[in-house]
Amino acid sequence: MKKITVLIVLITVNAVNFVDGLDGLAAGLLAISFTVFAAISYITGRIDFSGYLNIIYLPDAGELTIFSAAMAGACIGYLWFNAHP
Repeated sequence: MKKITVLIVLITVNAVNFVDGLDGLAAGLLAISFTVFAAISYITGRIDFSGYLNIIYLPDAGELTIFSAAMAGACIGYLWFNAHP
């Protein structure tokens, strides 16, 4: 079991290495992922939206929304200042 976990971690790290390249493509993909995750956690944290969409309501999901939005903003800022002049 331990060897499988190490193998999965190595494959994941290598996949991010291939995707990233030299232009920060991984930051763009992470920005999209964190934005979607922030939207999902925002919907999950609101009782009216989660009731309408028939998904589970988590009352303390606001912190996760803020963290995800901050990470998306950090990735977008990284891409902005990493652009070719």
